[in-house]
Amino acid sequence: MPNVGPLEILVLLFLIGVVVAVVLVAVMVGRQRSPSTPVASTAGWFPDPEVTDQMRWWDGAAWTDGVSRPGENPVDPLAPTPPERGAR
Repeated sequence: MPNVGPLEILVLLFLIGVVVAVVLVAVMVGRQRSPSTPVASTAGWFPDPEVTDQMRWWDGAAWTDGVSRPGENPVDPLAPTPPERGAR
């Protein structure tokens, strides 16, 4: 069995610390870019980053107040509204 001195132990502990630090940074960066935050600038309905089981409208730059709950059909807040029946 080879002799392991204090310097080798310190180097090993240092390397383990570096690996742990890299993993922690990767986890924190992954949390900042959650899948509920759209990366694209395309407007649309996406899972609400604050409320589970709810969709929220992303306008292409920021979250809006428009929400859709389970059982509701989301409506595009930017879509033109159809004319009322009988209106000319």
